[in-house]
Amino acid sequence: MKKTMLCLMLVLCLFLAGCGDHAVSNPANPSSDAPMPGYDAQNQYLLLNAISFQETEDFFCGSNLLDEFLHFYDKESGISGVLCTDPACLHDSAECSAYIQAGSTLSYYDGKIYWIAGEPDSRDGFLWKSDLSGRNREKVKRISFEDIIFPYQPQRYVIHRGNLYILGQASVVDDTQTGARVSLLSLSLSSDEDFTILYDETFPHVGQAVVRFMGPSIYLFTPTYRNAGSSDSRVTDLTVMKFDTQSGASEVMYQESGLTERTSDIWVTETQEFYLSGTTEDTAYLWKLENNARIELASLPVEGEAGLTLTGGIAIFTSMKADTRWVEICDLSGAAIYSGKLFPGAIPGLDGDPNAYSYGVVGGDAEKLILMLNSPFSLDENYTILLDLNNDLEGTVLWSGQD
Repeated sequence: MKKTMLCLMLVLCLFLAGCGDHAVSNPANPSSDAPMPGYDAQNQYLLLNAISFQETEDFFCGSNLLDEFLHFYDKESGISGVLCTDPACLHDSAECSAYIQAGSTLSYYDGKIYWIAGEPDSRDGFLWKSDLSGRNREKVKRISFEDIIFPYQPQRYVIHRGNLYILGQASVVDDTQTGARVSLLSLSLSSDEDFTILYDETFPHVGQAVVRFMGPSIYLFTPTYRNAGSSDSRVTDLTVMKFDTQSGASEVMYQESGLTERTSDIWVTETQEFYLSGTTEDTAYLWKLENNARIELASLPVEGEAGLTLTGGIAIFTSMKADTRWVEICDLSGAAIYSGKLFPGAIPGLDGDPNAYSYGVVGGDAEKLILMLNSPFSLDENYTILLDLNNDLEGTVLWSGQD
């Protein structure tokens, strides 16, 4: 009961702080090359499709795996809970102010929280916004099922500098041949105009498309696959496109054909430097893309289950040794930041051995990693945790499915 009252007090503080927020709905200079916190998409949390996660100066906010309700964690006090101010609410229906439906649709923008959710008896989706407390929910835009959801199959919704961007990746069939359609759409937050198609291409085989936002530019990373000659081996063709949100112009920033490595992720810096991760059967790589070539910065042997993620200016290589998860973390020059156990100690508030949980990297930077842990026995037993890179990966539970 005491924790519940503390949670309510904190959420009410967020609500009162939001009442004094007179920010406008568009940034003053959307064409600025300089970062604009509060108006720029948080690239470091555009990784995992199954979870929403955002960060402000004061708190973290997001959902668990397949969870339909927002949770929060206050950085100063360590208080966490469901983002709902009603003490009588059971947080089990769409009437709860923390309800957002599942999926990676959350954006923190201009002092508000935005997300995509449906309505009863409607196939359409809707863009909603609320105060940081979850109060004052307001419908912003309709996302048409016929025009957007069905044909483009959105994988991610992101708000950046006055627009909602939708990355779609749809399966298509043409004359009995299957393929994959990759698209990038834009909708203005401040007008009722129809959506704009920035990119729309169909490929026989495509990997996971990735989108990154930097100032007035958007970068789309598209790996496509094809058979190598007459053999059954498959090679990757890689394209990185840049879209100027002010002029509408687009250009190819990098293109390479016939990669034998399987690419996995890309990162773009504020100075428009590109970094790429990829793997072969026995090695994981970090490359810099420069002068239309890949420059190897780091490589690590792959043994069994492994993954390589780029986020927040760091590269995270995870692997399994016996029954223990290991991690190698380096910066974008390839210099080591941490090497050792992913979970060097017990995590207060987490039941059992964290190595026994399945996991996914939600995001992070040079100071922290955010992970999602899920029990192999129950989808309801899940945790969102923070690992402190400045303190030997000491773990903190931000929120859990038991909150």
